Amino acid sequence: MRAGKNLDVSAVHKKYPNIAKIFDKEWFESEFRKEKEKMHLLAKRFTYDENNRISLHHICHLEDYLATMQDEIERNRKHFYGRLRNKNLYSSTSAEIEIGSLFKNMGFQVQLEPPISDSEKKGGIKIFDAETEVLIEVRTIGGKKGEIMNKGKWVEIRKMEFHKPIDLKNKIEPEISQLSKSHPGIVVLYLDPSIVNDRDFVKAFYDGIAWIVNGKVVHIEPGESTIDNPIISAILLYSHYFSDGCKIDKELYLNPKANISLSDSTITKFRDGGIEIKKEPIELERNSP
Repeated sequence: MRAGKNLDVSAVHKKYPNIAKIFDKEWFESEFRKEKEKMHLLAKRFTYDENNRISLHHICHLEDYLATMQDEIERNRKHFYGRLRNKNLYSSTSAEIEIGSLFKNMGFQVQLEPPISDSEKKGGIKIFDAETEVLIEVRTIGGKKGEIMNKGKWVEIRKMEFHKPIDLKNKIEPEISQLSKSHPGIVVLYLDPSIVNDRDFVKAFYDGIAWIVNGKVVHIEPGESTIDNPIISAILLYSHYFSDGCKIDKELYLNPKANISLSDSTITKFRDGGIEIKKEPIELERNSP
């Protein structure tokens, strides 16, 4: 059994009632009896000091997302409770709930695991209002583990390695089958906090990047478009992390080759909700040629 002090689980029900609906006292006590490396991520968060801001940030946001999406979750209670309690499915499922919460707070109605009109499959998320209906698939993207350069007793140092465009394309492809040919479709790439968001992500979405100095294009850097499939209306690059406070980056890359584009009213609603809209060509400023 793992040594160490854990949270009094009765405090979970008092401070985090929506988490407690899904993760009851017996569940926490069972997790706390495990070695730390075998524990569920959420239970592990509760083993840290209560002043650990990163763990507190994660827990408080999860409580908020579960509160926002409680009705949608209850409609498929067995499915979501089971996936959230599963340590291998928790991160992808909580990411889906977080993205659903994002769009619900923008004023959209949200349905989780909706049927697809032109398919026997179910989708991830459907958002809709009086004017539009959009299907959304969420894919979590973890950081790449580079070659170990130095390994000590407590810490290992790895060579930094980034995702290549082909890596992202391979992760997007499985999500395409869940989109509809009758409605706009968005694939969300939910980035793990361990990922350093570098220029290679931008290069993956369009055919190139135009570098701008003093308002003039000085260099075109080739890219490798991963969204040339016309069933994809846009890619949402989403990153939620803690860096001296909560940081959430939301960038929507519109697909110029889409069969069904997002409507102007939907894009306006997204922009008003804090999503940065990107179009081809991507233009980036730099100080000198």
